[in-house]
Amino acid sequence: MWRDVVLCTADTALVADVADQAAFRRYATDPRHLEIVGEHVRPWPAARIAVQY
Repeated sequence: MWRDVVLCTADTALVADVADQAAFRRYATDPRHLEIVGEHVRPWPAARIAVQY
């Protein structure tokens, strides 16, 4: 069981609450969103942790 657990810390979190899967797809593929991610998010992390629930 524990072999699948990755222990780490995170300094920043982004929470995006969307109405449904279609809304998430619009958000995730929006050109302005992708521009901001490219300029301000991708250059920084040494590691990425994603959680979807």
